[in-house]
Amino acid sequence: MTWVNELSRWNREEGALRARLRRLDPVIREAVAKMLASPPPSGSLAELAADLGRSPSHFQATFAQQVGMPAEAFLSRRRILYTCRVLSDDPWERLDGIAHVLGYSDGSCLSRLFRRSLGVAPSRVRWTFRGDENCRSCVL
Repeated sequence: MTWVNELSRWNREEGALRARLRRLDPVIREAVAKMLASPPPSGSLAELAADLGRSPSHFQATFAQQVGMPAEAFLSRRRILYTCRVLSDDPWERLDGIAHVLGYSDGSCLSRLFRRSLGVAPSRVRWTFRGDENCRSCVL
């Protein structure tokens, strides 16, 4: 299950980032905190940068330098992890509903991001972790 390993790796990297939040620039720290919220922000990175008083280009450059990955990639990961958690909590949850919470126009947009990032459809995650709290807690 390569995609399960990928989710586990993302969670480990997220844990390491949480551990070093204090050392980040205050604006980047606030951006990361917003992205780590559940659900993550539904707006664009330009909107997030504006909310934080930075230009999009300056925000993205500073974020990548301090966090070690582009802000867009980090936000996409957060949205995928949120989707995994929702689907594992409630396998009957509609993808369109999750997509709208995350700022996508419909479930197919979210499904494409999911497939591109993990190589599996959201439905695979939907049923993999159902009822297996040990497996779910290790990965999600």
